[in-house]
Amino acid sequence: MRMRIIKVFSWAAVAWVAFGCGMTTVQVPPVQTPPPMNPGPGQPVSLSQDVQPIFTAHCASCHRDGGGAAVFFGIKIRLDSSDDAFSTLVNQTSVQNSSFTLVKPSDSANSLLYLKISSNNPPVGSRMPLLSSPLSDSQIQTIKDWIDQGAADN
Repeated sequence: MRMRIIKVFSWAAVAWVAFGCGMTTVQVPPVQTPPPMNPGPGQPVSLSQDVQPIFTAHCASCHRDGGGAAVFFGIKIRLDSSDDAFSTLVNQTSVQNSSFTLVKPSDSANSLLYLKISSNNPPVGSRMPLLSSPLSDSQIQTIKDWIDQGAADN
């Protein structure tokens, strides 16, 4: 009889553990990080916070060490970090045509970067990103605003 009681309690313990210990399970949704928001009109634009995520998502696969831009076209523009983006874009002369500056601070209309992302027929080369969908209007506006606000290393 004693063995029978032990077996019953053993099976009860196994069932209790296997079926949630008699507690109710509450599902907690995972915390989701919202995507970066583009600054609104007239808001300060940060290279590291606002522009770099665009470069990382749409440009850095080619514009990095060993990327297609360097390997196939000899273009050494690096967009895989904000430090590299700043040093290879701002006040740098285009290797495709030395009469163009890649990013001319406070002057998006004369910055080849802006012309290449916003025009189907840029004055030099092809629209960027190459072999991909164009950037959204909001992404283009963010880059334009960064340039027009002085293209700061921020």
